[in-house]
Amino acid sequence: MEQLPEDVQQLLEKIVEKKLDEFSVNIHDPNRKGSGHLGEFFFVSLKDKSSEMKHDFAVKRNLACESNKFQKMIDHCFKHEIYFYNSLLPAYRQMEQKYSAEKFDKLSTFYGADDTHSMFVLNNLKLSGFKTHEKRIPLDKAHYELIFETYGRLHALSFAFRHFNPEEYAAAKDVFKNGIELSAFMTSAGFAEETSKWIGNSPELNNLIGDLLENLRESYFYNGHYELLVHGDCWSNNIMFSYDETNRVKDIRLIDFQICRTGTPVFDLSYCFYSGASKALLSQLNYFLDVYHDSLSRSLEQFGLSSDVIYPMSVLKEEWKKYCKFGFFSATIIWKIKMLPDEEAPDLTMPEDKVMEKFGGDQFITEEYLVKIQDLIDHLKENNFV
Repeated sequence: MEQLPEDVQQLLEKIVEKKLDEFSVNIHDPNRKGSGHLGEFFFVSLKDKSSEMKHDFAVKRNLACESNKFQKMIDHCFKHEIYFYNSLLPAYRQMEQKYSAEKFDKLSTFYGADDTHSMFVLNNLKLSGFKTHEKRIPLDKAHYELIFETYGRLHALSFAFRHFNPEEYAAAKDVFKNGIELSAFMTSAGFAEETSKWIGNSPELNNLIGDLLENLRESYFYNGHYELLVHGDCWSNNIMFSYDETNRVKDIRLIDFQICRTGTPVFDLSYCFYSGASKALLSQLNYFLDVYHDSLSRSLEQFGLSSDVIYPMSVLKEEWKKYCKFGFFSATIIWKIKMLPDEEAPDLTMPEDKVMEKFGGDQFITEEYLVKIQDLIDHLKENNFV
Protein backbone atom coordinates (compact mmCIF):
# COMPACT_ATOMS: atom_id res chain seq x y z
CA MET A 1 0.00 0.00 0.00
CA GLU A 2 1.80 3.12 -1.25
CA GLN A 3 -0.59 5.69 0.18
CA LEU A 4 -3.59 5.81 2.46
CA PRO A 5 -6.99 5.36 0.83
CA GLU A 6 -9.20 8.43 1.04
CA ASP A 7 -11.60 6.91 3.56
CA VAL A 8 -8.72 6.01 5.89
CA GLN A 9 -7.32 9.52 5.62
CA GLN A 10 -10.68 11.02 6.55
CA LEU A 11 -11.08 8.82 9.62
CA LEU A 12 -7.54 9.51 10.86
CA GLU A 13 -8.05 13.25 10.39
CA LYS A 14 -11.19 13.00 12.49
CA ILE A 15 -9.26 11.20 15.23
CA VAL A 16 -6.22 13.53 15.36
CA GLU A 17 -8.34 16.62 14.58
CA LYS A 18 -5.88 17.83 11.96
CA LYS A 19 -5.30 17.46 8.26
CA LEU A 20 -2.85 14.70 7.39
CA ASP A 21 -0.91 17.22 5.32
CA GLU A 22 0.46 18.41 8.65
CA PHE A 23 2.02 14.99 9.33
CA SER A 24 4.62 12.77 7.82
CA VAL A 25 2.86 9.45 7.20
CA ASN A 26 4.39 5.98 7.36
CA ILE A 27 2.36 2.87 6.45
CA HIS A 28 3.84 -0.45 7.53
CA ASP A 29 3.32 -4.13 8.43
CA PRO A 30 0.11 -5.03 6.57
CA ASN A 31 -1.42 -8.30 7.76
CA ARG A 32 -0.12 -11.39 6.03
CA LYS A 33 -2.34 -13.88 4.33
CA GLY A 34 -3.05 -16.65 6.81
CA SER A 35 -3.11 -14.34 9.81
CA GLY A 36 -6.83 -14.95 10.20
CA HIS A 37 -8.18 -11.38 10.19
CA LEU A 38 -11.44 -10.82 8.30
CA GLY A 39 -10.17 -7.63 6.73
CA GLU A 40 -7.18 -5.52 5.79
CA PHE A 41 -5.04 -4.82 8.81
CA PHE A 42 -2.16 -2.36 8.66
CA PHE A 43 -0.31 0.13 10.83
CA VAL A 44 0.04 3.88 10.37
CA SER A 45 2.53 6.19 12.07
CA LEU A 46 1.86 9.94 11.98
CA LYS A 47 4.50 12.47 12.98
CA ASP A 48 3.44 16.08 13.38
CA LYS A 49 5.72 18.23 11.21
CA SER A 50 5.61 21.16 13.61
CA SER A 51 5.56 19.59 17.08
CA GLU A 52 7.22 16.22 16.38
CA MET A 53 4.33 14.57 18.27
CA LYS A 54 3.80 11.01 17.06
CA HIS A 55 0.64 8.92 16.75
CA ASP A 56 0.66 5.20 16.06
CA PHE A 57 -2.48 3.43 14.92
CA ALA A 58 -3.67 0.02 13.80
CA VAL A 59 -6.29 0.27 11.05
CA LYS A 60 -8.75 -2.53 10.32
CA ARG A 61 -10.69 -2.21 7.06
CA ASN A 62 -13.42 -4.32 5.48
CA LEU A 63 -12.65 -6.72 2.64
CA ALA A 64 -14.50 -6.69 -0.67
CA CYS A 65 -15.56 -10.29 -1.41
CA GLU A 66 -16.84 -11.93 -4.57
CA SER A 67 -19.08 -14.17 -2.47
CA ASN A 68 -22.27 -12.46 -1.29
CA LYS A 69 -22.40 -14.83 1.68
CA PHE A 70 -18.86 -14.05 2.79
CA GLN A 71 -19.45 -10.32 2.21
CA LYS A 72 -22.56 -10.36 4.37
CA MET A 73 -20.72 -12.29 7.07
CA ILE A 74 -17.76 -9.88 7.09
CA ASP A 75 -20.03 -6.81 7.05
CA HIS A 76 -21.76 -8.13 10.16
CA CYS A 77 -18.41 -8.96 11.76
CA PHE A 78 -17.23 -5.37 11.41
CA LYS A 79 -20.52 -4.07 12.78
CA HIS A 80 -20.15 -6.39 15.78
CA GLU A 81 -16.60 -5.40 16.62
CA ILE A 82 -17.31 -1.68 16.33
CA TYR A 83 -20.35 -2.12 18.57
CA PHE A 84 -18.21 -3.99 21.11
CA TYR A 85 -15.66 -1.17 21.37
CA ASN A 86 -17.97 1.78 20.83
CA SER A 87 -21.01 0.75 22.90
CA LEU A 88 -20.54 -2.38 25.00
CA LEU A 89 -17.08 -1.62 26.40
CA PRO A 90 -18.05 1.90 27.60
CA ALA A 91 -21.02 0.30 29.39
CA TYR A 92 -18.61 -2.14 31.05
CA ARG A 93 -16.40 0.81 32.07
CA GLN A 94 -19.34 2.62 33.68
CA MET A 95 -20.21 -0.51 35.61
CA GLU A 96 -16.61 -0.93 36.80
CA GLN A 97 -16.57 2.66 38.05
CA LYS A 98 -19.94 2.33 39.76
CA TYR A 99 -18.81 -0.70 41.76
CA SER A 100 -15.17 0.42 42.18
CA ALA A 101 -14.06 -2.73 40.37
CA GLU A 102 -10.60 -3.15 38.89
CA LYS A 103 -10.49 -2.00 35.27
CA PHE A 104 -10.23 -4.86 32.79
CA ASP A 105 -7.26 -3.62 30.77
CA LYS A 106 -6.56 -6.62 28.55
CA LEU A 107 -8.03 -5.05 25.39
CA SER A 108 -6.96 -2.70 22.62
CA THR A 109 -7.62 1.04 22.82
CA PHE A 110 -10.38 2.08 20.41
CA TYR A 111 -10.01 5.46 18.69
CA GLY A 112 -12.95 5.53 16.30
CA ALA A 113 -14.81 4.07 13.33
CA ASP A 114 -16.25 5.37 10.08
CA ASP A 115 -19.96 5.98 9.63
CA THR A 116 -20.45 2.93 7.41
CA HIS A 117 -19.03 0.48 9.99
CA SER A 118 -16.49 -0.74 7.45
CA MET A 119 -13.33 0.46 9.19
CA PHE A 120 -12.02 1.29 12.66
CA VAL A 121 -8.80 2.35 14.36
CA LEU A 122 -7.07 0.87 17.42
CA ASN A 123 -3.73 1.38 19.14
CA ASN A 124 -0.67 -0.44 17.83
CA LEU A 125 -0.06 -3.11 20.47
CA LYS A 126 3.20 -4.15 18.83
CA LEU A 127 4.81 -0.94 20.01
CA SER A 128 4.06 -1.98 23.60
CA GLY A 129 5.85 -5.28 23.07
CA PHE A 130 2.84 -7.46 22.29
CA LYS A 131 2.93 -10.14 19.63
CA THR A 132 1.01 -13.23 18.62
CA HIS A 133 2.28 -16.70 19.46
CA GLU A 134 3.82 -18.75 16.65
CA LYS A 135 0.72 -20.47 15.36
CA ARG A 136 2.22 -23.90 14.66
CA ILE A 137 3.62 -24.26 18.18
CA PRO A 138 1.22 -25.29 21.00
CA LEU A 139 0.88 -22.81 23.84
CA ASP A 140 2.47 -23.86 27.13
CA LYS A 141 1.10 -23.96 30.67
CA ALA A 142 2.08 -20.38 31.54
CA HIS A 143 0.23 -19.04 28.50
CA TYR A 144 -2.92 -20.99 29.31
CA GLU A 145 -2.85 -19.96 32.96
CA LEU A 146 -2.87 -16.34 31.82
CA ILE A 147 -5.53 -17.00 29.16
CA PHE A 148 -7.94 -18.77 31.52
CA GLU A 149 -7.41 -16.14 34.22
CA THR A 150 -8.12 -13.39 31.67
CA TYR A 151 -11.28 -15.02 30.37
CA GLY A 152 -12.47 -15.32 33.96
CA ARG A 153 -12.23 -11.54 34.27
CA LEU A 154 -13.84 -10.84 30.88
CA HIS A 155 -16.71 -13.22 31.50
CA ALA A 156 -17.32 -11.73 34.95
CA LEU A 157 -17.92 -8.38 33.25
CA SER A 158 -20.53 -9.89 30.96
CA PHE A 159 -22.26 -11.83 33.74
CA ALA A 160 -22.37 -8.70 35.91
CA PHE A 161 -23.63 -6.60 33.00
CA ARG A 162 -26.45 -9.05 32.36
CA HIS A 163 -27.30 -9.11 36.08
CA PHE A 164 -27.34 -5.35 36.65
CA ASN A 165 -28.41 -4.10 33.21
CA PRO A 166 -30.79 -6.65 31.69
CA GLU A 167 -32.28 -4.22 29.16
CA GLU A 168 -28.89 -3.07 27.88
CA TYR A 169 -27.74 -6.68 27.79
CA ALA A 170 -30.79 -7.58 25.68
CA ALA A 171 -29.94 -4.75 23.27
CA ALA A 172 -26.37 -6.01 22.92
CA LYS A 173 -27.61 -9.55 22.43
CA ASP A 174 -29.84 -8.32 19.61
CA VAL A 175 -26.85 -6.72 17.85
CA PHE A 176 -24.80 -9.90 18.05
CA LYS A 177 -27.58 -12.33 17.12
CA ASN A 178 -26.51 -12.48 13.46
CA GLY A 179 -23.01 -13.59 14.34
CA ILE A 180 -21.55 -16.80 13.11
CA GLU A 181 -25.05 -18.19 12.43
CA LEU A 182 -25.15 -16.30 9.14
CA SER A 183 -23.87 -19.00 6.84
CA ALA A 184 -26.81 -21.45 6.80
CA PHE A 185 -26.17 -22.66 10.35
CA MET A 186 -29.69 -21.93 11.60
CA THR A 187 -31.23 -25.05 10.08
CA SER A 188 -30.13 -28.56 10.85
CA ALA A 189 -29.72 -29.41 7.18
CA GLY A 190 -27.79 -26.23 6.51
CA PHE A 191 -25.59 -26.78 9.53
CA ALA A 192 -24.71 -30.35 8.53
CA GLU A 193 -23.95 -29.25 4.99
CA GLU A 194 -21.84 -26.31 6.10
CA THR A 195 -19.78 -28.21 8.66
CA SER A 196 -19.07 -30.98 6.18
CA LYS A 197 -17.66 -28.38 3.77
CA TRP A 198 -15.18 -27.14 6.34
CA ILE A 199 -14.21 -30.62 7.47
CA GLY A 200 -13.63 -31.68 3.86
CA ASN A 201 -13.57 -35.06 2.17
CA SER A 202 -10.37 -36.54 3.55
CA PRO A 203 -11.03 -40.26 4.26
CA GLU A 204 -8.41 -40.24 7.02
CA LEU A 205 -10.00 -37.29 8.80
CA ASN A 206 -13.56 -38.55 8.39
CA ASN A 207 -12.55 -41.98 9.68
CA LEU A 208 -11.10 -40.30 12.77
CA ILE A 209 -14.09 -38.09 13.46
CA GLY A 210 -16.70 -40.72 12.65
CA ASP A 211 -20.05 -39.79 14.15
CA LEU A 212 -18.71 -37.15 16.55
CA LEU A 213 -20.27 -34.37 14.49
CA GLU A 214 -23.77 -35.87 14.45
CA ASN A 215 -24.83 -34.04 17.59
CA LEU A 216 -22.61 -31.02 17.07
CA ARG A 217 -25.37 -28.56 16.33
CA GLU A 218 -26.90 -28.91 19.80
CA SER A 219 -23.54 -28.02 21.33
CA TYR A 220 -23.04 -25.12 18.92
CA PHE A 221 -26.00 -23.04 20.11
CA TYR A 222 -26.41 -22.44 23.83
CA ASN A 223 -29.58 -23.53 25.59
CA GLY A 224 -29.09 -22.88 29.27
CA HIS A 225 -29.63 -20.47 32.17
CA TYR A 226 -26.10 -19.03 32.37
CA GLU A 227 -25.86 -17.06 29.17
CA LEU A 228 -23.32 -14.28 28.60
CA LEU A 229 -21.56 -12.48 25.74
CA VAL A 230 -18.42 -14.38 24.74
CA HIS A 231 -15.30 -13.31 22.85
CA GLY A 232 -16.16 -15.75 20.08
CA ASP A 233 -13.03 -16.17 17.96
CA CYS A 234 -10.50 -17.39 20.48
CA TRP A 235 -7.63 -18.98 18.57
CA SER A 236 -4.10 -17.88 19.33
CA ASN A 237 -3.86 -15.34 16.49
CA ASN A 238 -6.52 -13.31 18.29
CA ILE A 239 -4.55 -13.17 21.52
CA MET A 240 -1.35 -11.13 21.89
CA PHE A 241 1.29 -11.58 24.57
CA SER A 242 4.22 -9.67 25.99
CA TYR A 243 7.26 -11.27 27.61
CA ASP A 244 9.90 -10.47 30.21
CA GLU A 245 13.66 -10.57 29.69
CA THR A 246 13.68 -14.34 30.28
CA ASN A 247 11.00 -14.79 27.60
CA ARG A 248 8.35 -15.76 30.13
CA VAL A 249 4.89 -14.52 29.24
CA LYS A 250 3.88 -11.58 31.45
CA ASP A 251 0.84 -9.87 29.92
CA ILE A 252 -1.98 -10.45 27.45
CA ARG A 253 -4.36 -8.62 25.13
CA LEU A 254 -7.52 -10.09 23.60
CA ILE A 255 -8.19 -8.83 20.08
CA ASP A 256 -10.78 -9.39 17.36
CA PHE A 257 -14.33 -9.33 18.69
CA GLN A 258 -15.90 -9.75 15.27
CA ILE A 259 -17.86 -12.88 16.10
CA CYS A 260 -18.77 -11.97 19.66
CA ARG A 261 -22.07 -13.69 20.45
CA THR A 262 -24.18 -15.05 23.28
CA GLY A 263 -23.35 -18.43 24.74
CA THR A 264 -21.62 -20.27 27.54
CA PRO A 265 -18.09 -19.60 28.84
CA VAL A 266 -17.28 -23.06 27.47
CA PHE A 267 -17.46 -21.67 23.93
CA ASP A 268 -14.45 -19.42 24.54
CA LEU A 269 -12.52 -21.79 26.77
CA SER A 270 -12.90 -24.98 24.73
CA TYR A 271 -12.23 -23.19 21.43
CA CYS A 272 -9.03 -21.63 22.76
CA PHE A 273 -7.84 -24.73 24.62
CA TYR A 274 -8.53 -27.36 21.99
CA SER A 275 -7.10 -25.26 19.16
CA GLY A 276 -3.79 -24.61 20.87
CA ALA A 277 -2.93 -27.10 23.63
CA SER A 278 -0.50 -29.99 23.44
CA LYS A 279 -1.54 -33.53 24.33
CA ALA A 280 0.20 -33.16 27.70
CA LEU A 281 -1.76 -30.02 28.56
CA LEU A 282 -5.09 -31.57 27.57
CA SER A 283 -4.71 -33.87 30.57
CA GLN A 284 -4.57 -30.80 32.85
CA LEU A 285 -7.99 -29.48 31.86
CA ASN A 286 -9.38 -29.53 35.41
CA TYR A 287 -6.46 -27.44 36.63
CA PHE A 288 -7.16 -24.77 34.03
CA LEU A 289 -10.88 -24.81 34.83
CA ASP A 290 -9.92 -24.12 38.46
CA VAL A 291 -7.75 -21.19 37.30
CA TYR A 292 -10.67 -19.85 35.30
CA HIS A 293 -13.28 -20.23 38.00
CA ASP A 294 -11.07 -18.74 40.72
CA SER A 295 -10.55 -15.69 38.50
CA LEU A 296 -14.25 -15.48 37.69
CA SER A 297 -15.14 -15.69 41.39
CA ARG A 298 -12.68 -12.97 42.43
CA SER A 299 -13.89 -10.69 39.66
CA LEU A 300 -17.57 -11.20 40.43
CA GLU A 301 -16.92 -10.42 44.10
CA GLN A 302 -15.84 -6.92 43.06
CA PHE A 303 -19.41 -6.37 41.87
CA GLY A 304 -20.92 -7.87 45.03
CA LEU A 305 -21.82 -11.09 43.21
CA SER A 306 -21.13 -14.73 44.04
CA SER A 307 -20.04 -17.31 41.50
CA ASP A 308 -22.06 -19.86 43.49
CA VAL A 309 -25.14 -18.08 42.14
CA ILE A 310 -23.94 -16.54 38.87
CA TYR A 311 -21.95 -19.51 37.51
CA PRO A 312 -21.09 -22.36 39.91
CA MET A 313 -18.14 -24.64 39.27
CA SER A 314 -20.52 -27.58 39.01
CA VAL A 315 -22.33 -25.86 36.13
CA LEU A 316 -19.04 -25.11 34.37
CA LYS A 317 -18.15 -28.81 34.41
CA GLU A 318 -21.64 -29.86 33.31
CA GLU A 319 -21.59 -27.37 30.46
CA TRP A 320 -18.08 -28.38 29.43
CA LYS A 321 -19.29 -31.93 28.89
CA LYS A 322 -22.20 -30.72 26.77
CA TYR A 323 -20.66 -27.82 24.85
CA CYS A 324 -16.97 -28.63 24.48
CA LYS A 325 -17.73 -30.31 21.14
CA PHE A 326 -18.02 -26.76 19.79
CA GLY A 327 -14.37 -26.30 20.71
CA PHE A 328 -13.50 -29.62 19.13
CA PHE A 329 -15.12 -28.72 15.81
CA SER A 330 -13.45 -25.29 15.86
CA ALA A 331 -10.12 -26.99 16.51
CA THR A 332 -10.48 -29.24 13.45
CA ILE A 333 -10.61 -26.05 11.38
CA ILE A 334 -8.07 -23.98 13.30
CA TRP A 335 -5.36 -26.65 13.43
CA LYS A 336 -5.69 -26.97 9.67
CA ILE A 337 -5.22 -23.20 9.28
CA LYS A 338 -2.31 -23.22 11.72
CA MET A 339 -0.45 -25.86 9.76
CA LEU A 340 -1.03 -24.29 6.36
CA PRO A 341 1.77 -22.20 4.88
CA ASP A 342 0.56 -18.58 4.97
CA GLU A 343 0.52 -18.36 1.20
CA GLU A 344 -1.87 -21.34 1.03
CA ALA A 345 -4.46 -19.95 3.44
CA PRO A 346 -7.99 -19.48 2.03
CA ASP A 347 -8.69 -16.01 0.68
CA LEU A 348 -12.26 -14.98 1.53
CA THR A 349 -12.30 -12.41 -1.26
CA MET A 350 -12.46 -15.31 -3.74
CA PRO A 351 -15.74 -16.93 -4.87
CA GLU A 352 -17.17 -19.22 -2.20
CA ASP A 353 -16.77 -22.40 -4.21
CA LYS A 354 -13.08 -21.63 -4.75
CA VAL A 355 -12.54 -21.02 -1.03
CA MET A 356 -14.29 -24.23 -0.02
CA GLU A 357 -12.60 -26.24 -2.76
CA LYS A 358 -9.24 -25.19 -1.43
CA PHE A 359 -10.02 -25.45 2.26
CA GLY A 360 -12.11 -28.61 2.08
CA GLY A 361 -9.57 -30.56 0.08
CA ASP A 362 -7.37 -33.19 1.68
CA GLN A 363 -4.04 -31.88 0.40
CA PHE A 364 -3.44 -30.21 3.77
CA ILE A 365 -4.47 -33.20 5.91
CA THR A 366 -0.95 -34.00 7.08
CA GLU A 367 0.16 -36.67 9.51
CA GLU A 368 0.91 -33.95 12.06
CA TYR A 369 -2.63 -32.61 11.72
CA LEU A 370 -4.22 -36.05 12.07
CA VAL A 371 -2.20 -36.67 15.24
CA LYS A 372 -3.57 -33.42 16.71
CA ILE A 373 -7.15 -34.46 15.95
CA GLN A 374 -6.56 -37.96 17.31
CA ASP A 375 -5.20 -36.47 20.54
CA LEU A 376 -8.38 -34.41 20.89
CA ILE A 377 -10.64 -37.38 20.20
CA ASP A 378 -8.76 -39.48 22.76
CA HIS A 379 -9.16 -36.66 25.28
CA LEU A 380 -12.92 -36.39 24.64
CA LYS A 381 -13.43 -40.13 25.00
CA GLU A 382 -11.20 -40.54 28.06
CA ASN A 383 -13.20 -37.85 29.86
CA ASN A 384 -16.61 -39.11 28.70
CA PHE A 385 -17.29 -35.88 26.82
CA VAL A 386 -18.64 -37.89 23.87
